[in-house]
Amino acid sequence: MKLGILVPYRDRADQLKKFIPGLSDYLVSYDIEFEITIIHQLGQGPFNRGKLLNVGYLNSPNPDYFIFHDVDIFPIRGTKDTEPDHFGYHGMPNYFPTDHARSIAKPAQKVAGCIVAVSNHALRDVNGHSNSYWGWGYEDMDFYYRLRHAEIRIDEQGKRSSKPYGRKWFKWLDKGSGWVDGYERNQQLF
Repeated sequence: MKLGILVPYRDRADQLKKFIPGLSDYLVSYDIEFEITIIHQLGQGPFNRGKLLNVGYLNSPNPDYFIFHDVDIFPIRGTKDTEPDHFGYHGMPNYFPTDHARSIAKPAQKVAGCIVAVSNHALRDVNGHSNSYWGWGYEDMDFYYRLRHAEIRIDEQGKRSSKPYGRKWFKWLDKGSGWVDGYERNQQLF
């Protein structure tokens, strides 16, 4: 199994310095074959997470599974709910069908963002992410509904690992400023 980790990125150098070794150490410690791809958006315009993830997907070396991963969070080894089989980094072919996706978001939120595991097959079925969401917000809800519309089940097992928002099991880094850009526009678009 090959795992491609796609990380949309801009202006978060301090986070990236912690993220890459933190996530790499975690995955290596479980003997997981992976490749991390950082997709960097240049310029000063609003951030477009969905478009960056699509670019990363189109330029990936065709892994079996993808994890869309924000740069401000990574799992902490040694806690039950971030063991790879629970979290979804490892052994996905054994119990992670190609018509499923896994998100750490709470089930009631109806989002597929922050960290989402999805098969290459399922990603093709939903035609990736929308390119329309500039700035922060709603691109993760749009992706959730794309998965649901294609009858790709959002795996509840993966969602359990977020309670409450993963503070206990994940290392969260400071979001910095500017994360609310475009929120109201994206809400209207959604």
